[in-house]
Amino acid sequence: MEQILKAIHEMNKNINDRFDLMEKQVSEGFRDVNARLDKAEGNTNEDIIAILKQVERNTKGLSNDIDYLAEKVGKHELELNRLNRN
Repeated sequence: MEQILKAIHEMNKNINDRFDLMEKQVSEGFRDVNARLDKAEGNTNEDIIAILKQVERNTKGLSNDIDYLAEKVGKHELELNRLNRN
């Protein structure tokens, strides 16, 4: 009887050791995933800011061109063109 209890106790210890190891591995995996997500969030914000700055540079030139053309063509012709296109 004592040998059976000892064997059960040893099996229980082995199972607990395996669960402890699995828990450690899962926790490390979650930490890695969270670190990657945090890094991705940071990079995404930087990427979006870079894209917005590029768009701003591109549209700044267009705004200047539109202002120049508006002076040459005239406001009334611009309004008529808008109405004709809609």
